Amino acid sequence: MELYDLMNKCNNYFISDYENGDFVIQNKVIELNGTYKVNQYIRIINSLFNDGIYKIVKIDGKKIELDNGVDEEFNGYVCGLRVPNDFIKLLDKINEYEKRIKKGISSESIPNYSISYNNEDYSIVFKGELSKFMKPYRGKFEWIKTMDMK
Repeated sequence: MELYDLMNKCNNYFISDYENGDFVIQNKVIELNGTYKVNQYIRIINSLFNDGIYKIVKIDGKKIELDNGVDEEFNGYVCGLRVPNDFIKLLDKINEYEKRIKKGISSESIPNYSISYNNEDYSIVFKGELSKFMKPYRGKFEWIKTMDMK
C-alpha cells in the first residue's frame, strides 16, 4: 500500500498550506514559492501525469527535487503536508500485515505445529488506529476553504 492510498482511505492528507498556479516539473524538480523541508511530503493536484504524494529529497532555493515525477507543465495545486510519524508507522504496520496475508498465514506455532489463516482486510484489523486519522468526506476541494480561513 502506498502513502496516498492510506491518506485517501482516511480522507486526510494532513495539508498545512498550499499554493496554486502554473507549475513545471522537469527532471523531478519543481519550483515553489512556499517554505518546505527535506523529507516533507507534498501533494500535487490537477496535473495530468503527477497527481499524488511526493517526498522532497533536495531543496536548492525555490527548486524542490522530488523522489519521483514525470516532466510536465500544469495548472493546479501543490500542498505542503504535515504527516505525523504515527501515520507513517501505521502504514508500515499495514504493509507488514499485508505481506503476511499474501502468504496466507496470520500465525504459526512450531512445537506441535499449529497454523491459522487470515483474510481480514487491513481496514478491519487496524480500525482503531485508522480512526484517529479519519476525516469526514466533504468534497474534493473543501480543504481550500479550511486553509483560507486560517
